[in-house]
Amino acid sequence: MQSRIDWDVCVGSGACLEAAPGAFALVPYQGSFRVVLTGAAFDPEAMRRAAFGCPTLAIEISQDGVRVYPK
Repeated sequence: MQSRIDWDVCVGSGACLEAAPGAFALVPYQGSFRVVLTGAAFDPEAMRRAAFGCPTLAIEISQDGVRVYPK
């Protein structure tokens, strides 16, 4: 499973930080905040919770090169 964050839609709400502690960090970006992946080992189920809980659907999940969320 691979994850990426679409900064075009990320608003830095931080919901993902609670769903997958340690996998994300907030960084300053053009006067607001955006989320980045930390590169830390993560639990796939926690990453799914983070993606499903993202209010803007900014967290993309793919499996074997095929995007599975959001569709």
